[in-house]
Order: sequence, then structure tokens, then C-alpha cells
Amino acid sequence: MTIGPTFVGVAHVRINAQDLERSIAWYRDVLGFEDPWFVRDQKAVLFHPASKIEIVLQQAQTTAQQPGEPAFDHVAFLVDDTEQLRAWERRFGELGLDLHITPAVGGASINLEDPDGNDLELFVYDPPR
Repeated sequence: MTIGPTFVGVAHVRINAQDLERSIAWYRDVLGFEDPWFVRDQKAVLFHPASKIEIVLQQAQTTAQQPGEPAFDHVAFLVDDTEQLRAWERRFGELGLDLHITPAVGGASINLEDPDGNDLELFVYDPPR
């Protein structure tokens, strides 16, 4: 079987934010993204140095979405191993967030929401043996 072009990770994810400044602070303070390296035209680009993932936060505009409907289904950030997932669980506890590791299809995860109700997941694979 010939394998065609592939990809090695997520380049960026664009997320609608109701309050751009609030979302910048949340992604920085809770998930460890750096301050935005680009802010213009109601957009901000944040980089997570350890994972090399960028998030583009965009000031939400009037869309066809129903009020309160998230901007997307969810984004799952890949975590190296179970110990790293446990470290995230501890970090969330230190921040006063009641978030815990739960079983997920093919692994384990911690599910959380950003300030706009967008569904995020920190995920570690646990392949079947």
C-alpha cells in the first residue's frame, strides 16, 4: 500500500471568542499559551511552545449559529503520556477547577470548556494490547 501525503500535527485551530481579551487571558493562564504574537483585525494568534500548536482567536461575528452554540465541536490536544495527563489534572486543581481524568475511546482525557463554552480535550492514547 502506498501512503500519500501526510501531516504531523495541528498547524492551528481558529476559535470564535465572545470576548477576545478574556479568551487570550484564559488560554495563557489556564493552558500555558504564550501572549499573542499577532493581534490585528479582531484576531489574536497564540503559540504553545511545548506542543508547537497555534490557536487563532477571532472576535465572534454574527453567524448562522444559534445563540450559545459553540464555535466548533471540540479540539483534542495530544498529551505525551498518562503522567503528563495527571500533571494537567494537578494544575487544574491548583487553579480551583474541578476537572478530572476520564476514560475515552482509545485512551483517557480531561474535558474542559474555554470562557465561550467551546469544548476542549486533553487526550492521551492508550492503544489496545
